[in-house]
Amino acid sequence: MRHLLLAIFLLLTPSLLRADPVVVSTHFHQDREALEQLNRELWQPLRRAYAAADSDSFAFCFSGDAVIASGDMPSLNPGKDYLMAEDRRFLLRPRKPGFDLVPRFTERAVSRNLASERGFLEQTEADGTKIYSEFHAFSRRIDGRWRLIVLYRKTINGTGAAQFAAATALEELAKF
Repeated sequence: MRHLLLAIFLLLTPSLLRADPVVVSTHFHQDREALEQLNRELWQPLRRAYAAADSDSFAFCFSGDAVIASGDMPSLNPGKDYLMAEDRRFLLRPRKPGFDLVPRFTERAVSRNLASERGFLEQTEADGTKIYSEFHAFSRRIDGRWRLIVLYRKTINGTGAAQFAAATALEELAKF
């Protein structure tokens, strides 16, 4: 796990250097307006795109140099490879309602231009099967819109539904 996080850091270093300077502080001030924009510009469109199997809209939620990491079979993938795989999956998926991708959060640190969020995803397939995973997402405002720059996911077996239910819904901003 440490090697995976180090690799993510090394891949992000050039990208982070282009960002606005970030002051590390134990007294973080949450930017409520940025949190609302993040929901509106990233999480809600990502959810709609997944449900509709709209690969173009789904890809629009990621930066061009995004990194996707998996804890299931430890791996790092360039975003473009992940998006090509999702595009193929969307094409093969039956065209019927029921698909959904719902985030719930345990941590949301959002400033004007950068965000770090942790939580759980509930992925629902058309047959009603639910797959739970924990995630850690890093996002940045790029060209005036929030985009994912790093997404780490790991499937949870057994306790996923309970952990998902205990996390905070997307719309519940007051907790953060």
